[in-house]
Amino acid sequence: MRAEAETGGGAGFAVKVALVLVAGSTAMVASLGAPLVPAVVRQFDVSYADAQWNLTGPLLVGAVAMPIFGALGAGRTRRRAVMCGLALIIVGSILTTVSPSFGPFLAGRCLQGFGLALAPLAIAAARDRFEGLEQESLISILAVATVAGAGVAHPAASLMAAHWGLRGTFIVASAVNGLLLLITLLWFPRTHNRRGRPALDLLGVTLMGFGVAASLIGFTSAPRWGWASWPTAGLLVTGTVALAWWARRSLSGRSTTVNLRLALRRGLLGPNAVAFLAAFGVFAMVSLATLVVQDPDWGLGRSIALAGFLQLPYSITSVLGSRIALAAGRRVGTHWVLPIGCGVFALQGFGLAIWHDNLAAITICMAIGGLGGGFTLACIPILIVPHVAPEETAPMLAFNQVLRCVGSSAGSALAITLFVLLGGDGDALAATATIIGAVWVATGLLLAGGNSRLKSRRQRKRTEDVKLSPWVAGPGVVP
Repeated sequence: MRAEAETGGGAGFAVKVALVLVAGSTAMVASLGAPLVPAVVRQFDVSYADAQWNLTGPLLVGAVAMPIFGALGAGRTRRRAVMCGLALIIVGSILTTVSPSFGPFLAGRCLQGFGLALAPLAIAAARDRFEGLEQESLISILAVATVAGAGVAHPAASLMAAHWGLRGTFIVASAVNGLLLLITLLWFPRTHNRRGRPALDLLGVTLMGFGVAASLIGFTSAPRWGWASWPTAGLLVTGTVALAWWARRSLSGRSTTVNLRLALRRGLLGPNAVAFLAAFGVFAMVSLATLVVQDPDWGLGRSIALAGFLQLPYSITSVLGSRIALAAGRRVGTHWVLPIGCGVFALQGFGLAIWHDNLAAITICMAIGGLGGGFTLACIPILIVPHVAPEETAPMLAFNQVLRCVGSSAGSALAITLFVLLGGDGDALAATATIIGAVWVATGLLLAGGNSRLKSRRQRKRTEDVKLSPWVAGPGVVP
C-alpha cells in the first residue's frame, strides 16, 4: 500500500514536503560556494584558484559519497542514511563558522558536500510511496528542487555574506539543516523494501573518488605548476589509471556499488551523458557570470549580492522549463527532450559570449540556461526511472548524481582554468563561453542523430514484421 492509504492524505502531503526539503535544502547548503568565492579570498587571503575549491571540494565529496549512499538507499537503511548525511552537513556548517583559517574552513565545506548524496534517496522514496502521474510529477519536482535550492542559496548567501560575513552565512546554514533533520525524523518515509544490509564496494568507490580528485586537481593546478611539470603529469596519469581500473572493475561485475553495465544500457546512456555535460555547463556558466559581474577591471564591478541574484532567474526558469519539458515530452516524445535542452543551453553560451558587458543581457542568458536545465537536469530522473527496477532506482540515480557532481566539479574548476589560459579578460570569457556553447551544439546533434537512427530501426523492424506475418495477406495466404 502507498503512503496515503497507510497514513492518510494529510500525512501523505507531509511526506512530500519532507522529500522536497531533503532534495532542495541539502543542495542549497552544498552550493553556497559559488557566490562566496570573492568573500573567501578576502577573508582568508588566498588566491582565486584556491578559493574556488570552496565550491569544487564539496562537489568532489558528493561524487564519492553518492555511490555509498545510493547503495544504502536501496534497502531498509535509507532513512538512517539520510539522517546521517544531514548530521555530517551540520557538523560541516559549524566547522565553517568557527574556522580561524582556510584549511579547517575548506574541511567544513567538504563535509557539506554529503548533502548532494541525499537527493537520489528522496527520489527513490518517492517512487516507493507514490505511483502514476502523482509519482511522475513528484519526481520532476524533486529533480527541480536540487536546482531551485541552489537558486535560492546563491542570492541568499550573497546578501548574508554582504551584511553578516562568511560566519553569519554558515550560522544560518547550520540552523536550516538542524530544522531539516527534525523534519526528516518526523516525516521522511520508512522503506518497506525487504533488502537487508547493502553490499558496498569500498575499493571501487575509493578508485573512482581518487581518480576524479587527482584528475581535477591536476587540471586546475596546471596553470601554476606547468602542464609539463612532474606534479601535473603525475596527478593526471594516476587519476586516469585509477578511473580505468574502476571502470574495468565495474564492467566485469566485481563492483556492487557502481554498475557501469547498467549505466550504459539503452535508454540510460543518453541521460547519464547529458547529466555530466549539463552540470558542467551550469557550473561553468555560473562561475563565468559571477566573475564578469564582480570583476572591477574588465567586468561590471558590481557587488557580491548582485552577483548572487544572477542564479535566481535560472532557478525560476528551471522550474518553468521542467513543466514545459513534461508537456513537450508527451507531445513529441520524451526522447526529444534532451536534444531540445542541449540547444537551449547552447543559446545561453553563445549569448554570454556576445553580450557579457551588459547586466540585463547576462540576466537573460541565465534565464535561458534555466530553461535548458528544466529540459535536461530536471527531466533526467523521469527518463531513467522507467528503465530500472525499483531496487535499482537509488543506486542508478546516485550514479547519475555522481556524474552531475563530477561535471559540476569540472565545470567550476576547468572553466576558470580555461578562462585564465585564454588571457583572463573579457575576450577570454567570450572564447570560453563560445567553446561551451559549441560543445552543447555537438551534443544535441549527436542525441538527435541517435534518435533518428533509433526511429529508422523501429520502422524497419515493423516493416519486416509485416512481411513475415502470414496473416497480413489474408487468411490462408502465405506471402
